[in-house]
Amino acid sequence: MSPRIRATVDDSKWPRVYVTWPGEPLEDADFEAAVLAMSKLLERGQRYVILHDARRAVRPTPKQRAFAAEQQKLDAEGTRRWLKGVALVTASPLIAGVLTAINWITPPPYPMKTFSRLSDAEAWMTTQLEGRPER
Repeated sequence: MSPRIRATVDDSKWPRVYVTWPGEPLEDADFEAAVLAMSKLLERGQRYVILHDARRAVRPTPKQRAFAAEQQKLDAEGTRRWLKGVALVTASPLIAGVLTAINWITPPPYPMKTFSRLSDAEAWMTTQLEGRPER
């Protein structure tokens, strides 16, 4: 049996959180585990930012997109207060479009921006944390 493919949620550089999405489809349980791990970050009660490295990501299923949108609704109050920005790094118009679709269903209560370069996303994250928000 081959190992399961998972997304990683790395908070070792807190308050910067790095989420890396694999280049293969995730099972629903693994996708949901990644979303719930991000939701759990709210329990810290501290300002933070998230960078989604989706350079290799594949499109989530409709069920996964619906789960992410629903969790975004549930977390809205906490993310409005603590999550200062979400950066998505992708070269794929398809992945950027999926994020747009999720946000259309449930608009995020925090700034979000798409980048093609990791370094640009990290610079933006710094401005968000320092209170110099740029949407």
